[in-house]
Amino acid sequence: MTPQEKQQLKARFFGMHLGCKMQAVNSIGQGEYVLSGTSTLNEGALMLFTEDGGSFSSDVTECKLILRPLSSITITECRQIVDSLPEAKTSSIHEIEEAALIFYNELTSIDSIHQDSPFEFVDRLRSINICLPFMGIDPVAENWAIL
Repeated sequence: MTPQEKQQLKARFFGMHLGCKMQAVNSIGQGEYVLSGTSTLNEGALMLFTEDGGSFSSDVTECKLILRPLSSITITECRQIVDSLPEAKTSSIHEIEEAALIFYNELTSIDSIHQDSPFEFVDRLRSINICLPFMGIDPVAENWAIL
């Protein structure tokens, strides 16, 4: 994989986590910001934009998303995910609670989500800042994220 392809993947990964906190280190120091946008420049450099109107270029700063491990998911978050599924519209509250508990027990007993997990399921976990592999890449090992 070329450095430019890797930067494009990083931009896509960061783009899936808009609204997430990120840690940035530059010549001024280290700080936490809320990610509001991403862009790749012609030469392949990644630009990150923050809610406060700032921006960072990956070639002069070290930026990492602040994510959570899968094991940190709560029963309440599982209930919200289950409740948002189309099948929940025809399910009783008891059925939703039972499905959420099964979902919670399964998620807290595994280390990672498989690459072939349904996209909708993976997207819902990412929307609550759970750190998951992306395109076969471990974001923590690549220094794209910290837990």
